[in-house]
Amino acid sequence: ISKILEKVMLLQLDRHFSTNNIYYSSQYGFQKNKSTEHALLELTDRILHQMDMNKAPTTIFFDLS
Repeated sequence: ISKILEKVMLLQLDRHFSTNNIYYSSQYGFQKNKSTEHALLELTDRILHQMDMNKAPTTIFFDLS
């Protein structure tokens, strides 16, 4: 029953976050139609943009799992 309750709560939170535009635009986890491929494309685009401006792109990655 805990898994069912967890799923119901997740669906309600997702609906609330989506309806109220709470999700950060660059967040890719927990959102439909936003995959890791999209995240990598955005990261690559930002890195190339910084390099075009003769800046050194810097990234920090956190694994919270």
